[in-house]
Amino acid sequence: MTVCLLLGVLLGALGALCCYRLGLSEGSRLAREGKLERSQSPAEKEKGRLGRILRNIDRYDGTSRRQERVE
Repeated sequence: MTVCLLLGVLLGALGALCCYRLGLSEGSRLAREGKLERSQSPAEKEKGRLGRILRNIDRYDGTSRRQERVE
């Protein structure tokens, strides 16, 4: 019982420390750059990738000119 309580307190403190460090890094970036960027979700990344592929298909003229790199 005591071990579980001690483990819970330790994990809670570790979680709080991780959240504090994340907030500290975001706050320093906000102070330096003046803005925070929202990261793209996997669905948005895939939508952008598919859009590049379709644009490449439309632009294809037998050469690699005007083709965008798709990763």
